[in-house]
Parts: sequence; C-alpha cells; structure tokens
Amino acid sequence: TNDRALIGLLKKLGFLDNSGKPTANYAKLKNKALAKRAIAEGIRKGYAGLYEADENAHQLAPDQLKGLV
Repeated sequence: TNDRALIGLLKKLGFLDNSGKPTANYAKLKNKALAKRAIAEGIRKGYAGLYEADENAHQLAPDQLKGLV
C-alpha cells in the first residue's frame, strides 16, 4: 500500500524507531498544541545532512539535489 513510504519518512524524521515503534516524538505529533513544533524538529533532524551540504538546499533544482544526496 501507499502507507509503506510513509513509514520510512516517519523513521527518518524520528517519529518511529528502527523497529517501527512510535517514539516520544510521535506522541507530540498527536497533540495539536505540540504537533507543529514536533514536525519542525523532525525535519531539522532528518534533513540535517542535506542542509550541511548546502544551506540553501530548499532552493535547488531537483537535479542539483540529486547530486547532494
């Protein structure tokens, strides 16, 4: 199903551990007051390497991004 791709993303962002179990950050995702901050923290953690390679990674064209990954 399409859900399988989401599992990898949730692991990358730190919401699931390697075995697929929810982490403490996953509980924050379910709380409306904390969800935005949890997502922002997950993105910072999950994409840190990309932004270390180029701090303007969000402005790069897709073919330029492929060279960074």
